[in-house]
Amino acid sequence: MSVSTNNTLLEEQKRKEEDFNTSQRSVHSLSSDAGTSSPTSQDPQPFLKDQETKNKHNNNDDGEKDDNEDNNDENQLKQIPTQQSLSKKLGDSHDNLLAPTELKIVLLAMSLSLMVAFIDQNGIAIVLPSIADELNANLTISWAGTSQLIANCCFQLLYGRLADIFGRKYVLLACIILLGFFDLACGLAKTDVQFFVFRGITGIANGGVTSLAMVIMSDHVTLKDRGKYQGYLTSSIGIGNAIGPFLASGFQQHSNWRNYYYTLFSIVTASSGLIWWYLPNSHSPISIKEKLLNIDYLGFLFSSVGLILVLIPINGGGLTFAWDEPKVIIMFAVGGFCLLTFLVIEWKVAKLPMLPFRLFTSPTLCIVFVQCFLFGLCYYPLFYYYTYYFEVVKDLSPIITACFFLCVVLPHAFMSAMSGKIVTKTGHYNPVLWAGYTLWTLGFGLLSGVVKVNTPYVGIAFIMILNGLGQGMTFQNTLIAALAHSKPQDRAVVISTRNVLRSFGGSFGMAFSSLIFATSFTKDINSNKFINEPAQSHLKSYLKEHVYSKVDLNQIKVSSEQHLYIKELYNSCTKNVFTFWAPLIGTCFVLSWFIKDRGVASKSDQEREKKIQEEKEAANPQQKV
Repeated sequence: MSVSTNNTLLEEQKRKEEDFNTSQRSVHSLSSDAGTSSPTSQDPQPFLKDQETKNKHNNNDDGEKDDNEDNNDENQLKQIPTQQSLSKKLGDSHDNLLAPTELKIVLLAMSLSLMVAFIDQNGIAIVLPSIADELNANLTISWAGTSQLIANCCFQLLYGRLADIFGRKYVLLACIILLGFFDLACGLAKTDVQFFVFRGITGIANGGVTSLAMVIMSDHVTLKDRGKYQGYLTSSIGIGNAIGPFLASGFQQHSNWRNYYYTLFSIVTASSGLIWWYLPNSHSPISIKEKLLNIDYLGFLFSSVGLILVLIPINGGGLTFAWDEPKVIIMFAVGGFCLLTFLVIEWKVAKLPMLPFRLFTSPTLCIVFVQCFLFGLCYYPLFYYYTYYFEVVKDLSPIITACFFLCVVLPHAFMSAMSGKIVTKTGHYNPVLWAGYTLWTLGFGLLSGVVKVNTPYVGIAFIMILNGLGQGMTFQNTLIAALAHSKPQDRAVVISTRNVLRSFGGSFGMAFSSLIFATSFTKDINSNKFINEPAQSHLKSYLKEHVYSKVDLNQIKVSSEQHLYIKELYNSCTKNVFTFWAPLIGTCFVLSWFIKDRGVASKSDQEREKKIQEEKEAANPQQKV
């Protein structure tokens, strides 16, 4: 029961008592003034008894259910607020439906934030080979992506609650500023370890920007328009994915990869100014002391340690260290224990848990969360292995590779906006999800089955378009489905949970994809008759040093036969990775048929939105929301 409800009950009780006292005074007044012997004037008790009888009659008509509810309401006045009441108290404080002009400014600010976050996240894929060569990180360069995703995972769960407690605007600004400064630090990195650490910190910031941009838009739009505006917001992700590779490849070819990060710092600075001036701030209804006490410190500690200890051996197993090494076994054991402890803390200990267990009582929410995990497994590594295919197998330049990326990101951006409008117009999201996962499954199936060294560019572009359309139809509409099956006060937590599971899947996806690629690569080098001939020893040793980085054939002289072998090797390894992704998206397609489509909002959500609009209009009658 919320505090506002309790106050209403007290006011109602007080009003009834005042009415009763007024009635009693009226009876005594009539008796003294008239001086008659009427039953009413002589004895007020019959009137009171009639009132009591009437009240009892009404209570009996209401039944035992209402009696129990009244008792519960009285008990709530004496109890400490529960998890759900505190969540509702915090969640309600951020509702602020905006006028169209204000909403457009907020949409612009959030779109710019998301665009910058995804420029930072995916632009690096195309310059990783150059970074690996300059920092002498040919065997460890995969950590540039994995470190960011691990940090992203560790902090995203926390951001939902931090945004509820401290307000959306200030937490988002902190993330944006952190992202800018550590992008600058990445450009100044002198060693591979420095670069990986700085990339990890940008992952911390990136996760907050991604989650909070979506949460803020959900706060400020009506339920009817949520699909449309979230679609527009997701389009900015596609634009960021398109700009990032071009920006990075342009700097790589004509300047230096470090200037790419210096430019990101400038863009981030501009976006932070826009957010500071135009994003409305929400005020938390609890004190600073309560804010600090409500942070789930134990949950954050155990989830972070658990994720790090599980993901490090997954990423390095089989290459950096052997799977049967004691330290690998210890990391898995301790990491697993920490994650189990985290679940117990969220279930039994945390006052305001980062991951409320009540979210998992909804079958549809559970399905959406599983889909987001599988989605992340495939989505985040995608551009890294497209890069290997185009730059090594097809021997294209980074700038031409970036052009092919447009075959994914432009359909993604277009379909995000269009599918959002479709969901808003029809009020249903299931048909869009079915179509999206169908296209994406088909695209990955073709990638794993028909792509070869000599596959025509038109065919590859067609497959990438299918993937982009599928991504655009599912990326944001899974969020619409999740919000439709959750309580309004859980909005921030649902979004952060959905995003952290997607990032968690991305961390596993990066690690497993790297493992599959490296294992396939090493196995082929050790078993292929051609490369094991004595005349090829120099090439073999060179390839072993470039398992995770692009082979630069300009550094060594190779014959046409050797060149063909290298192309076949990389094609085979990337196809194995694509084959790993295809059934995962196929599983998402199957699961989508079990999602219950209840429309964009429940009845309670609609009533709540109507109340917010009425309160806003009462405060400012001239403003139309």
